Amino acid sequence: MRTQAKSKARFSKGQFYRAVDMTASNQGGVALDSRAFTLVELIVCIGIIGVLATMAIPAYSQLKGSAKVARAESEVRVIDKAVNAYFIDKNKFPDTGHLSDIGPEGSLIDPWGKPYQYSSTGIYKDFTGTPTNDDYDIFSQGPNGTSDSDLSIANSTALDDIIRGGGGSTVCVGKDL
Repeated sequence: MRTQAKSKARFSKGQFYRAVDMTASNQGGVALDSRAFTLVELIVCIGIIGVLATMAIPAYSQLKGSAKVARAESEVRVIDKAVNAYFIDKNKFPDTGHLSDIGPEGSLIDPWGKPYQYSSTGIYKDFTGTPTNDDYDIFSQGPNGTSDSDLSIANSTALDDIIRGGGGSTVCVGKDL
């Protein structure tokens, strides 16, 4: 009987409730908090983040590609203005392949790391075989970095080129010309 009395007397009322309370420190001094994430909740959160990342990465790639196209279109317009300024100044267009004659604009590199192309004779042709310009051509070889010697939009390697067309009234991707 005396043994039972001793075991009951080991815990006072406050100590007993602290032992049952999960938010209080346990004997190792670590707080057990019922507000923490369980392993299942962590796995679900990681899964949701993975799904969101899977959806965001292609959208980011597409956005990055369209930003490069917009930059190339803008730079073709800048080069076009510099060529026109050269023409006003010298009363002639620069020779084919001599964009360096127009100033710093002539040394621009497209977003894909290639120099812009210039031809003083309008040789770039649309889908019908008609030249896209009467005066001169300025273009970027686009993401694939190639254009064939015939410089025709009907050619599949030229569909991604960024082209000045309509005598300078438009600058767009070759497939949209």
